[in-house]
Amino acid sequence: MAEKTEVEDFQAFGKLVRQRRQTLGLSQEALAADALGNPDRKSFVSAIENNRLKTITPSTAQKLSGALGLSVEDVPASLRWPLSDAPSPIEARLRALEAQQAGQAPALDDKAIARFLNRHTAAVLDRSMSDIFRDRLIAGLDVLRVWTGAPFSLQSLMTCYALSMLYLVAAGLLSFSQGDITIGSIRPFYSKFWIGTGVSPFLPHANVTLLLLAMVFCIRLVRPFGLRSLSEKQTAARLAGVALIAGISCGLADYIGTQTMIAAALFSVPCVAAISTLRPRRAAFYGAAGGVAFGLMAAISSGLTDDGFLGFLRSLCEGFIIGGLVGGCAGLVSSLIAGSMPHLRAGQLAAAGGGIGFGALISLAGIVVANQFSAITDGMIGLFALSWLALPLSNAALDYLSLGVSHSIGLHVARSGERLPGIALFMLLDLVLAIIFMVLTVVLIGLALQALDLGLGVEMQSADFLTQSAADPWGRGLWLTAMALTTVLWTLLHFGFVVAPLAAGALTRVTVERFAVKRLEQSDSDDRFDATIGTLVTMRFVMFYGAWLVLAVSPVLLLAASPQIMRPILSLGAAFALRLM
Repeated sequence: MAEKTEVEDFQAFGKLVRQRRQTLGLSQEALAADALGNPDRKSFVSAIENNRLKTITPSTAQKLSGALGLSVEDVPASLRWPLSDAPSPIEARLRALEAQQAGQAPALDDKAIARFLNRHTAAVLDRSMSDIFRDRLIAGLDVLRVWTGAPFSLQSLMTCYALSMLYLVAAGLLSFSQGDITIGSIRPFYSKFWIGTGVSPFLPHANVTLLLLAMVFCIRLVRPFGLRSLSEKQTAARLAGVALIAGISCGLADYIGTQTMIAAALFSVPCVAAISTLRPRRAAFYGAAGGVAFGLMAAISSGLTDDGFLGFLRSLCEGFIIGGLVGGCAGLVSSLIAGSMPHLRAGQLAAAGGGIGFGALISLAGIVVANQFSAITDGMIGLFALSWLALPLSNAALDYLSLGVSHSIGLHVARSGERLPGIALFMLLDLVLAIIFMVLTVVLIGLALQALDLGLGVEMQSADFLTQSAADPWGRGLWLTAMALTTVLWTLLHFGFVVAPLAAGALTRVTVERFAVKRLEQSDSDDRFDATIGTLVTMRFVMFYGAWLVLAVSPVLLLAASPQIMRPILSLGAAFALRLM
């Protein structure tokens, strides 16, 4: 019975060997060489598979199973070899193979990793920080071109006028703490509550806070215009809200300190930008209605504090006439301008500037005529002409020139691939242009004041104003100093975001990137990776952004360290202006 069982096990094992060998794709010769160490013993393997052997030992079964990847459990019971702690034949072969390749694998891996890291680092260093920034700079200048208009274009001029209205108020708010500013008979920042008068010193500062909060809420109201369509009822409701808030704020500002006309400039730009999205007839109607409501609320809130009924009527007439004229004219003109803009949202600021500018010119003529039939004074006409025309136009002219020059130079530097010496010359050119623009700002403001004196007959005493401002630029002349500094905004932005980063990139290339490339070439030839290269790649970012920051803020730090730099600049501008008067 036992012999019969063994024969059946031999037959089952032979069948198992044949199936496993065929599954693995091995020939009998290959199996004999692998299991028995001699390919000539393929006949022995054939005899096992065809059941021609009368006996098979467990040792033979173990050798064949190891080559075929069979475990002891796969083999018939009579052919199983005794188990031990020793590894199986296939495990032993794998361990031997690992031991054979153990000495070679790390060397191969190190070289492969080194070549990979070197290729990756070479790709990073293939473009310098200057090249990377130039591409982004050109894209940024193209975006700026869409929003401000092409250099020296009509759109950029109207954009600069709109910004100049805000510059004017910002300069006035900055100089508010210096006390009453007098330009002849004009007192644009007159306040009844200066420190030392026995009344709370916080009232003037509360006035400034009130204006800024009202400005924020005003922008919040008009922001949806141009972004989504609104019904006529929604349009009327929003403009009524703007007129109410702006009127009350300007009226209280007129009572506490800043006069209505100068405060109204805070609300002009966003409101007219909103109206510019409407059709011309609607824009003129809503502009006039909003302006009248705006003016009436300002007149009522300030006129109630005046002494006597005549003062209240005078404020009422001024608010009605000035608000209606400016609102209607500005709404009509800005809508016509916005209709010709290729990009409405980008052109809304330019449309607001053009609307305010043309509206102010037409309104000035109407106010001069209305002066014969109302209580509008020559001082109010002078304040309107100064706040809405003379100073914004003077500032916008230089702002327009500064924007065009800075944009053109920026494109030239970005596209020409200037090296460090050329960039250094452009840095010097920027500083020279900044000084020239500040001098010309003082000259144009002086000439504008002289023109108001001659054209409207309003005593401006421009010579005394320029002389006092030049003598005390950070005190009595702070308003003029701030106006001059706003003119060089585009030059400072060009210096900080064009020339300074390109100079930082050139400096990084000389100090870090060249050294890193040389180390990389040496490392690549040796089939190894130098960890120093990774440190240098990281250092180039630190070097680039650090140098950019230092160069960008250097003009501001220079002015803060030497504030008396403004004295000769204002004096030079005042001297030229007085000579031309």
